Amino acid sequence: MGSLRDLKDMFFSINNPDLVTQTTMVVACAKLGDIKFTRQQFEITLDRDVIAWNAMKAGYVRFGEPLNGLELFNAMEMKEKNVYTWSGAMGGLAMHGYGKEYLDLFTLMQQENITPNEVTFLSILKACSVAGLVEEGWKHSKSMTKE
Repeated sequence: MGSLRDLKDMFFSINNPDLVTQTTMVVACAKLGDIKFTRQQFEITLDRDVIAWNAMKAGYVRFGEPLNGLELFNAMEMKEKNVYTWSGAMGGLAMHGYGKEYLDLFTLMQQENITPNEVTFLSILKACSVAGLVEEGWKHSKSMTKE
């Protein structure tokens, strides 16, 4: 692809981009690091799909703005947030070492009466070990195995 500038030039040369094109732009910009431009593209994508939402959330986490990613997760136009959506959001935090934020989101998930699954279990261990919160991870993982 070359550079973000090339990507933007190519995108702006498209007349009336469809949802797939807009979503691809959000995904690409989130990976390339222009989070402000990514958010602008995300906002003008009217029929956002889960891919666009996840790309925007991942972009925030990747470039050091996990709280913005969590706010976006809370704002998602989903009928039901289930263990898969919660675990996906928390997995992104775990992967990037945001243990404290992971635990905050895990607490919210529990308050919503969502039962953790195996993915949740593994990512809590990862998040806490990367962030040096081994005792917290152990405590939470023990509480999950008692259910």
